[in-house]
Amino acid sequence: MNFSTGYKKRAREKYEFFRKLTLQQNLFTPAPTFSRKLPFQSGEFIRDTWKEFLSSPDLPANCSLYLHIPFCSEKRCRYCMYYSTILRSRAEINAYIAYVREQAAFFHEVLNNIKFTSLYIGGGTPSILNASQLSDLLSIADCFRFNSDAEKTSEQSFNTSSREKLDVLVREGINRLSFGIQSVEEKVLKAVNRAPVKSDKISLIMTHARNSGVKEINIDLMIGLPGETSGGIRKGLLTAINAGAHCVTVYVFRHLKHHMEEFESREDFLTSYNADHIPEMLAVIRKTTEEQGWIDTVGNDNSEFHFFTTRDHLDKYPLSGYLTRYSPEYRNSTVGLGHSAFSFIMDFFRYECRDRDMAFNPKKKLFVFDRISGEDRRRLFVSEQLNRDGRINLNQYKSSFGQDFAASFQNEIHELEALGKKSQIDEYFNFKAEDRIEFAALSKFFWPRNYIDEEISA
Repeated sequence: MNFSTGYKKRAREKYEFFRKLTLQQNLFTPAPTFSRKLPFQSGEFIRDTWKEFLSSPDLPANCSLYLHIPFCSEKRCRYCMYYSTILRSRAEINAYIAYVREQAAFFHEVLNNIKFTSLYIGGGTPSILNASQLSDLLSIADCFRFNSDAEKTSEQSFNTSSREKLDVLVREGINRLSFGIQSVEEKVLKAVNRAPVKSDKISLIMTHARNSGVKEINIDLMIGLPGETSGGIRKGLLTAINAGAHCVTVYVFRHLKHHMEEFESREDFLTSYNADHIPEMLAVIRKTTEEQGWIDTVGNDNSEFHFFTTRDHLDKYPLSGYLTRYSPEYRNSTVGLGHSAFSFIMDFFRYECRDRDMAFNPKKKLFVFDRISGEDRRRLFVSEQLNRDGRINLNQYKSSFGQDFAASFQNEIHELEALGKKSQIDEYFNFKAEDRIEFAALSKFFWPRNYIDEEISA
């Protein structure tokens, strides 16, 4: 296809603008966030929305229940993108559990016929709760119906977990645990305001969890943090594997604006940790896991996370539990309870609780709400697939929307062609991106314009 000089110039200017925006605003996650102009709605409105959707023929095939625990002890990790506050007293937790119970009771009527496929307890730091409080929290989930094979996960910190707490979790039906280590390098942990974990505590907790019959134990690591080394990430992987983890999830630090303000030399950090450092760390991770007989289930350098496990565990344990975003493959939805809990009804609606008073009033407008339009549904699909898989499945797109990807995004595809950045192999559309910075910039060609405008004005 021939492009005029003017067309190529406009496409180049657009690309340079998106690249600059990516760096200045630290927008490395391709998926757009909530619009700042969205309306707030009441709990009654949210309940009616679920009622409306559940009466339609387009029901979700999978639905998850998410419980958010917004408390941490002593300090908050600088990389964390989720809402949390420093715990002041045990009474504060009791009041919060009562608040979540009120929310659950209010939504229970309309959600009573759903059989949930998974439960996820996240934070914050859920293991900051004592054994009695964990039992009280899990009794809220008992109000809802679950499939007999439902995956039930609780996030844990080695520093605040204990054998007694693990016994409560297992007794109450938790069958998957996810422990965060992030790094074993003390200078890295100090830079992100996170306490180190002693190796004997890891061994003690992991041994007890394995002996308790938990089906999957995951350990989280993170790359892209200041001061980390290839030796450190290798040691972290071996620590997790030798401790008996079934799998390891490696997250790439998301360079959001509020994170970067807490570090020095922001510009140097951005360019080195995205263009050169991340690929180097991924190479070390892949080499180390391969040496241990583990496999890479993602294999995409531009994904925000990377999941490693053994072939044996992968064959026994499905990768279809709790998902943080909508996937057309699983047709999933999530009901989130608690402050800042994110919920979505497939790719039609999404909302988030912003009730800071912890006093649930179903008539008060406490939920930021987004009813996603037809075009934005298509753009959200593209952004999420690029974020998760690093490419667009053209067949899946057509089956989801009844039209060809090329027909939906003719201008964007022509612009990428003019830049020489389009790549299409069989049923997959991708970019010819040199690094994570360029991949993030090219992804923005598919963003809704209002998201770009709001990021500029932020």
